[in-house]
Amino acid sequence: MHRAQENGLTVVVPLAERPRLARPFVLIALCLILLFSTQSFAVGSPRHGTILLVIASLLVIDYIYLSRAPHAIGAVHVFNLAMALLYLYLFISGGLRNTGLLWFFVYPPLVFYVMGVQGAVVSLSILAAASGAYVWIVGAPAFLSHYPTEFLLRFSGSLFAVILLSYFYERSREEQSAALRGLVKEVSAHRNELETRVTERTQELVIAKNKAEAASLAKSAFLANMSHEMRTPIHQVSGMAQLIKREPLTPKQADWMDKLDVACRRLTGIINAILELTRIESGQIMLAEEPVNIKELLSEVSSVLHEQAAAKRLQLITDAETVPFGLLGDKEHIKQALHNLVSNAVRFTETGSVTIRSKIVEEDDQSALIHFEVQDTGIGIAPEDQCRLFSIFEQVDNSSTRKYSGLGAGLAMTKKIAQIMGGDAGCDSRLGEGSTFWFAARLKKASLGDHLESKGSGPK
Repeated sequence: MHRAQENGLTVVVPLAERPRLARPFVLIALCLILLFSTQSFAVGSPRHGTILLVIASLLVIDYIYLSRAPHAIGAVHVFNLAMALLYLYLFISGGLRNTGLLWFFVYPPLVFYVMGVQGAVVSLSILAAASGAYVWIVGAPAFLSHYPTEFLLRFSGSLFAVILLSYFYERSREEQSAALRGLVKEVSAHRNELETRVTERTQELVIAKNKAEAASLAKSAFLANMSHEMRTPIHQVSGMAQLIKREPLTPKQADWMDKLDVACRRLTGIINAILELTRIESGQIMLAEEPVNIKELLSEVSSVLHEQAAAKRLQLITDAETVPFGLLGDKEHIKQALHNLVSNAVRFTETGSVTIRSKIVEEDDQSALIHFEVQDTGIGIAPEDQCRLFSIFEQVDNSSTRKYSGLGAGLAMTKKIAQIMGGDAGCDSRLGEGSTFWFAARLKKASLGDHLESKGSGPK
């Protein structure tokens, strides 16, 4: 069965396409007729050879016409009838012998293939009627004089069998074609329905995305405004606490004021963290480009948190890999990200040590990717809890009765800072064995002048 590809589906070739595909069969039939014509001229029968040449010409005209106008079946019938009558005349008049009779067995399958069942039945019916009339006019004795009765019976039976086989084969093919066309139509309708649904869902997702982005921006603006509004009274409370502490106080009153001062500082740190996080989320952060000394940066973070670590009798260790070239980047944001990791490590570690490391993991002519990590011997984190640690306001224990306090914004801020600087953040931890939190930042390599300036700006 002849097929073609349409939209990824296999479909039966329609009737209009058959003349093009039937071209090899037409050429074979044309070659046979020309061969019969040559044989006729060779045996001294120019009249029969000339008729065969006329049949060949009609076959060529018929094929060209059918190719140009595949649905003009009426004109095709006329050409087919003319060819068939001429060939029938040769047969009745005894002008065909041996191989010349093959035309009658080639003609029915070709007609069914090119014209389809309906057209072929009409064409063969007209040909049968014309043949009967022709034999009746000429007379049966004259016709039978050229061929033995036994030969005619065998010839007629074989021809009838070829016609029946061609009919049932083409009918079966057309039924399959109709079924496949129906299936293709159904699949196409289903595909169009799916495309419509996908388009609708996409539009819904776009609308939902826009709403979520608008809500996120509104949330960030609200947090920023609230943080600004809260900062002023907190500063006033902290300032008043400092003034009161200068007055003569009883030991109990002094302890109260110390606790009030600590609470104010903690609340100020939370407000500052929220402000910074909203700035990062809204894209308002602008990275500075200044000389960065990795060893000094680790030492500064260590010195800030040394007192907290010492209060818990923890070792605070720094291990910075030597960088053979100067670096440029946003020192304050790197320090802030590292401070978040170290302060968490100190908070969640009861005994042992906290180690701060840095190393170069990748570099090219223009920049270097610096890897910072903080390793502790604390409580560790279960694998199922690690995936949500870097989400905003998320903690391992979000219950109201949790042992360790905190806002849950430090790790989210560290990850966003790392991503803005061309890196990322993550953690490796085992429950009960400690954790290693890390982030990476890509820093620009400094020129020679910047490198010298960076060295000169250090402590003397």
